[in-house]
Amino acid sequence: MLDTAVLLDKLALVVHPEKSTFIPTQVLIILGFVINLVAMSIQMAWEKATSLQTVCSELPENSSPCIREVASVIKKIVSSFPRVMHGALHY
Repeated sequence: MLDTAVLLDKLALVVHPEKSTFIPTQVLIILGFVINLVAMSIQMAWEKATSLQTVCSELPENSSPCIREVASVIKKIVSSFPRVMHGALHY
């Protein structure tokens, strides 16, 4: 894996070590999802799920939300679609 990073660097491609994993792993958290190769499953990370729940519950409390607030909530809902089976039905 490290050889690949060195090769990419020689080819003038940017490698971000803080965003890369050089040690093989079977459970990886990426973009708010937990990818488990042992159980062959994808789950939403706890932080992402609670963040989504918070913004969805706060939106109805505002009597007249601006379009940016509504768009932000929609963005969070759409970003959960890879794991939420019927997510597209709720936005």
